[in-house]
Amino acid sequence: MKNSERSLVDSLRRYAKLKGLAVEFLSHDWIAVMTGPSVRHLVFGYDLGLNAATAAKIANDKSATYAVLAAAGLAAIEHRVFLHPRFLDFLPDDGNWPSLLEAFEAYRRDAVIKDNEGTGGTEVFRVRSNTELEQRAHQLFQLARGLALSPFVEIADEMRFVMLEGECVLAYRKQRRSPEWRHNLGLGARAVPVAADEPVHLPALALARAAMAALTLRFASIDIAMVAGTPKVLEANAGVMLEVAGRTGFGGPDLVDRIYHRALDLVFIEPGSS
Repeated sequence: MKNSERSLVDSLRRYAKLKGLAVEFLSHDWIAVMTGPSVRHLVFGYDLGLNAATAAKIANDKSATYAVLAAAGLAAIEHRVFLHPRFLDFLPDDGNWPSLLEAFEAYRRDAVIKDNEGTGGTEVFRVRSNTELEQRAHQLFQLARGLALSPFVEIADEMRFVMLEGECVLAYRKQRRSPEWRHNLGLGARAVPVAADEPVHLPALALARAAMAALTLRFASIDIAMVAGTPKVLEANAGVMLEVAGRTGFGGPDLVDRIYHRALDLVFIEPGSS
């Protein structure tokens, strides 16, 4: 899909027309410059710019997200970061390999290795031997500045909660297709609504809300994995993508506008104004 065909791009155009704003798209429609009478606002990718820069960077860094959530006492799937060898000044004297092997053994030699800042389920691999670990680490270091290693866990259910200012504005599960073990929409998983009366909903939502607060995020999506009946944060995304949910029976453009426009109102509508 071209950048110009994204649901977000169309939604930004509709918002600008509705509110009498100017909007200019740059860099193949990946950047939007929105201008009102007293506000100039930038949108980058799927990041609407509501979160503080530090909060957004942490949310998009899998190991940093885990570190913050663990420090706050929240249940999350551990992600350990290993920096590219070009950052030798920041690495232990013996490099990455001993620490990678130590983590691999701690995870009972069954782990998931991925780009620490990757999205969409691409470049995510399950490794179960030293050889696989080394091969995948080498492969990832050709692309990424850092990789994350986490234990492989059986995820019975994975849900995404889109959160805005502490409120859940969309909740759906990512229903994977067998034999794919990853629950990524970009890999063929289906988006299925999570009903508010499901037993799993309240504890998972409570964890998502607590994660938003711990990460000091205003607008983001939180992925919650159900592991042995317990909700755990898998990752956070400061860029909120609604492409699949907006095209698979959730409400189409109306859903996309309802969420993105509410978020943009926090930028362009002054408190107390009509």
